Amino acid sequence: MVIGDPYKFGFLIDRVGDWEYPPYINGLMFFYLNKKAYPKDLRTTTLSIELPELLDDKSPLLKPKRNKRLCKLDGTARFEKIAALTFPEDIDKNNDFSYLVPFHEINDSGVAVFTVTDEEQVIIMVGEWSDGKLLQTDERVVDILEYESVIAQLKEYCDSLNIPPFEEEKPEEKAKEKPKAKAKAASKKKAAAAPKAEGKKAVRKPADKPKSGKAAVRKIKK
Repeated sequence: MVIGDPYKFGFLIDRVGDWEYPPYINGLMFFYLNKKAYPKDLRTTTLSIELPELLDDKSPLLKPKRNKRLCKLDGTARFEKIAALTFPEDIDKNNDFSYLVPFHEINDSGVAVFTVTDEEQVIIMVGEWSDGKLLQTDERVVDILEYESVIAQLKEYCDSLNIPPFEEEKPEEKAKEKPKAKAKAASKKKAAAAPKAEGKKAVRKPADKPKSGKAAVRKIKK
């Protein structure tokens, strides 16, 4: 399925049932900008994970960060500024991922996609890693209404997959044991601790040392 306009800004996405194993939904997903596809190679995309993250309320794809100052900069300066915020050279500084589109298959291929808006248009930037540096390779300015239309179509496709919400097991559920299993475990523990009664007496522990602190002396018969 084609969403948007791949010649400008869009997606090519398709579910492939033969690649799936429950509960995951797998398929193909490519991001297009100016006729170029990302990732550049064929990769299996876990749609049931990628799409919800891309369309999360905090995702820069769904809601590009507003920064009019950055939008006024020229292309190279803007990209370098955002790249430095996202991947600072100073290891003591925190990464600012508020501009980075969280598309893992693209990121894992050595490509980064950023978005920023002035509320009238959205600027989409692409960079590729080379020799430890992130270099800008492409950019497109998209009208805000056109951009939102493409994202709405992507969201509609995501909804059609009926992806179940990802729920982590609650702590109280992890700690909860089945009554029968718990009773069985306690019974085994009790049986292991009890002395065996197969005609043999239980072995007594050695007597404690005398309270006086002197070691007990055993007399030897001559």
